[in-house]
Amino acid sequence: MLTEADKLRLKQERLFLFKEEIKKEIFNLVSSPLIDCKKDILIVVKDQLFYVQKCIESIRKNTINYNLYMYDNNSSQETKDYLNSITDAKIITSDKNDGFIIPNNILASISDSEYLILLNSDTEVSLNWDTTLISWMKSHPDIAISGYCGSLIDSSGKGGFIKLGYDIDYVCGWCMCIPRKIYNKFGLFDQDNLKLAYFEDSDLCYRVREAGYKIYAMHCDLVEHHENKTILEINKDPEQSKIFFESFQSNQAYFKRRWQSAQSSLQS
Repeated sequence: MLTEADKLRLKQERLFLFKEEIKKEIFNLVSSPLIDCKKDILIVVKDQLFYVQKCIESIRKNTINYNLYMYDNNSSQETKDYLNSITDAKIITSDKNDGFIIPNNILASISDSEYLILLNSDTEVSLNWDTTLISWMKSHPDIAISGYCGSLIDSSGKGGFIKLGYDIDYVCGWCMCIPRKIYNKFGLFDQDNLKLAYFEDSDLCYRVREAGYKIYAMHCDLVEHHENKTILEINKDPEQSKIFFESFQSNQAYFKRRWQSAQSSLQS
């Protein structure tokens, strides 16, 4: 009879083998000739200049054939000066912090390439990060959204553990790739019912899955996320922190109302 330690070891071994199989398939995809797809990279900025610079530098080093769209949520003058120095980007500026939902919707509405990639300003990308996302969807046409971090969601709207393979509940908005045809059909984030930020990525994925499409998270280390740097910046301002916390609570409540009854059918 297997002990709990033996069961855990076997589970870890199976997980390792599965990841290796995925890595081989990804390597074969990105090593094969690719259709030269133009992609629009959408980035929302709120200070954290050090990470913004690293993000932009990594994109320039490791990405080809792209347009860069950026939205500045009323950053400090130092960050604004840096953004103004970026000559190869379309930059929209705001006189307040508009959060994550509306800025991305605005950037998506003015973009026009075959693929949209939402990318947080506190990320660093590696070689083939974009072609991996796009090639995977091209070889699996039932996948509507891909990213580098996926999760299950419980009935309260909270994310759970990362799940390998198809039929994850959502991919995180810090790196999310969407074909233009999916954006044209579903739009991006629901700014009518969701405020500022939180749950917009999971809500979008649920809408897409409800229509019969799949969501996929790539399990390889091609994008590094220096998580929560923007939130740390917001938390420096007590009033802003309060506003965003209220947004979290409101969005979580909406998500629960909207999707709780649908979860069992989506997960079956």
